[in-house]
Amino acid sequence: MAHIAKYKAHSVGHMLAHYRRDPSCFQRDNIDRERVERDYTLGSVKTDDGRRYVRKVDRQPNWDTVQKRIERVDAAAAAAGKRRTRKDAVVLADLVITLPENVPEKDAQKFFTQTYIWLAQKIGLGNLMGGFVHRDEVRTGARTGEPVRDHMHVPFTPILDGRFNYKQMITRNFYRTMHKELGDHLEKVLGYRPDIELDEDKKAERALSQVRKEDIDAARAAITAPAEQMVAEAYEELSAVRDELYKEKELVRKEKAEYDAIFNKNLDAQHELVVERQRLECLRRANDGIEQRVGELESIVADARGYRSESRAGKVALISRIADAADRCAAAIDSGIESIRWLMSIARKVTKGDLGAGKPTNRLERKFDLFSNKERNAEPARAAQDRQRVAELSRAAASWDASRSNSRGRGR
Repeated sequence: MAHIAKYKAHSVGHMLAHYRRDPSCFQRDNIDRERVERDYTLGSVKTDDGRRYVRKVDRQPNWDTVQKRIERVDAAAAAAGKRRTRKDAVVLADLVITLPENVPEKDAQKFFTQTYIWLAQKIGLGNLMGGFVHRDEVRTGARTGEPVRDHMHVPFTPILDGRFNYKQMITRNFYRTMHKELGDHLEKVLGYRPDIELDEDKKAERALSQVRKEDIDAARAAITAPAEQMVAEAYEELSAVRDELYKEKELVRKEKAEYDAIFNKNLDAQHELVVERQRLECLRRANDGIEQRVGELESIVADARGYRSESRAGKVALISRIADAADRCAAAIDSGIESIRWLMSIARKVTKGDLGAGKPTNRLERKFDLFSNKERNAEPARAAQDRQRVAELSRAAASWDASRSNSRGRGR
């Protein structure tokens, strides 16, 4: 909860104005003018009996105080034959201590007073220029107007062994042990331990707040540059892989197109094979039908051989049967020949590739079915016609026979 800043001679003026709350410091937007009267200054007061104690004082720091201390150091150095104070020497340091959140308002002045006493013991009362308690500052930015925690500035001149020597007075060990030792002292006088020691998160936040933006940007660039380079390289590799995948995809597309062409060609060949099988099956059926008709013809020939031995009525009946069978054979042979011709035209189309896929096979079956319903329905009509023709022939034969018998009787 405490930090120290150091200043050279040319930077002291604006800090003194800040302690005094000169009008020039009101240009800063983090000071509430209505709260300035709440500020106060702590200082060491010597009593008549020679004792000293710390209380509120009406004391205004100025450059003359710092100048006189520089002159006193230079005079002692000249008397000892040593060199004067360098122009770039640290002539003023500012220690700021913030009131911890666990310290109640009623203990605030006691907290700052005891802190001032501890610093006088560590740094030297003669080096301190007072303790300036500020209670008028407010936050800016996202939390504009919110009061800042009360804090105390303790400016001091880092004079050690008669010389301005900030590095020897405020060593690294002083930084490391300051919060703990101050906490121990305050715990004894307050009865509880103020939270002046920062936890690790607050230490990191405080350290980061003291880093310049330029340094943060440079550190960020140093961290992100390798990552960005890795991302760029990874993107290039992914782009190359993507291009390869596109090439593979194109090859797969071409291979698929070739496969589809072969598959379709095989489908056409398979369809042609099915058509050829159906054609052969229909030819087999046609051949069976023709063989059956040949058998019928052979039966007719056998009947014809017995024609002479038949009676007149038997001859008429035989002629009727022969005529009926001959008509059926002729019709079957004509239908078979027509079917064979049609199959030959189909075969030519298949050979030329003109036969479209998806032809209904039942059409072929109907075409080459020699005993289809249509043909069976036609046979009774042809039989009726044949019987009528035979009946007419029979009547004609009977009339001829009767006339012949009459003529024979008259001749006798």
